[in-house]
Amino acid sequence: MSSLSRRQVRLRREYLYRRSLEGKEKVVYEKKRKISEALAAGKAIPTELREEEGELRKLIEYDGARHAAPGSLDDEYARTLRGERLAKVCVCTSRDPSSRLKQFAKELKHMVPNATRVNRGNTRVGDLVDATRRGEFTDLVMVHETRGQPDGLVVCHLPLGPTTYFTLSNCVLRHDIDAPPPFSSDAPPHLVFHDFDDGKRLAKRLKTVLQCLFPVPKADAKRVCTFYNAADRISFRHHTYERDGPDVHLTELGPRFEMTPYMIKLGTLDQADADVESRLVWGQGAVPAGAPRSIMGCGMSSDASAMPAGGAQAVMIMTVPPELEERVTKFWELHAKWMAYTHVSTGEKTCLFYHVCKGPEVEDFTSGPSAKKTGNVTFTITEFYATPAGLDTHFAMFAAGHAEMAEFGKEFGELMATGKVKFSGHGYGTTVASIGAAEFPPTYDGFEP
Repeated sequence: MSSLSRRQVRLRREYLYRRSLEGKEKVVYEKKRKISEALAAGKAIPTELREEEGELRKLIEYDGARHAAPGSLDDEYARTLRGERLAKVCVCTSRDPSSRLKQFAKELKHMVPNATRVNRGNTRVGDLVDATRRGEFTDLVMVHETRGQPDGLVVCHLPLGPTTYFTLSNCVLRHDIDAPPPFSSDAPPHLVFHDFDDGKRLAKRLKTVLQCLFPVPKADAKRVCTFYNAADRISFRHHTYERDGPDVHLTELGPRFEMTPYMIKLGTLDQADADVESRLVWGQGAVPAGAPRSIMGCGMSSDASAMPAGGAQAVMIMTVPPELEERVTKFWELHAKWMAYTHVSTGEKTCLFYHVCKGPEVEDFTSGPSAKKTGNVTFTITEFYATPAGLDTHFAMFAAGHAEMAEFGKEFGELMATGKVKFSGHGYGTTVASIGAAEFPPTYDGFEP
């Protein structure tokens, strides 16, 4: 490893250490905020903070008027979002690109203002990252292909990362569109993000990654780039628009494609040993676009298929009073985080499906939307594994308190000790029936509600 590479690794480690300290400060701040609000409203101190109440009150007194949330000045994208660093993108391809991949890279370059396309040749990834870093680029975008079809896109933020990986599908180039109008690539487009919930960490992270590729547009800009998220698959469209009184006319400019994120690494593209921030496993099961959104912040692919007959399923149901809803939501978010990086997508232990949802408890579920609500909240957790070996390992890790499971187990015990939580579940059941989305008919006209 060269001295330059060692320096980048050291800088990245120092950065991650600063971020971890900032995260701890935010946790303490949230606790102090809850104590302050309870005292100001004359309410009881939250149960989970009563043991720390004395110490937190002292910290609040020391803070005085400066009791404010810690900022995110050390975020990788903070300078770009604040306008202190202008987006400057380098676009390149994988080695030995086909003519179609070269054309796709060229169209990306024209679509993104202040972008530069380079011919990679035989340049190694490490040298490419070093060169773009020296050129003071903010991002390196690399596109890949299979048999002449673009099927991968990597966005590496510089100088220290992160690196986000996407798969591409249904790619239509600009010259495939009938008579697309010319446009100025120097004018930044307006950006439209649909269903990128800022309340979910992963959605907000992906939105920031994509947003920071583009400079801030002027109010009279006529170009629009749309990122439409549906069932965790992002559809990209590129248009220009004209106003005709109250009407707006869109004209497609191209290119267009679907992109599915599958991994975010805390490092640059050349750092193979960088930590994985998020590994998105798009299993064979799916959460339909119209279904209630999962609380865990990541979903499945839209290519739904039936669960295999030899699999093993675990279903858990937890019902809690409304005052525990926020606490239990965080409890299952911790479980989802642990699942995301400790469970695998290959082999006999494959986890095919994981989903957590919550909704109001009702007295008679068969009454549908008119069912009377009890006031409690029900959480339903579903896991499905390719074979019982996956579920065996899951329970073994839970029993051993592996990673976050120690904290999860402690919190589970405290919740059950309140006497307000009802919990049940079953596992290792055999499949009676399973139907995937592809097996249902496209339409059915035999019933009118």
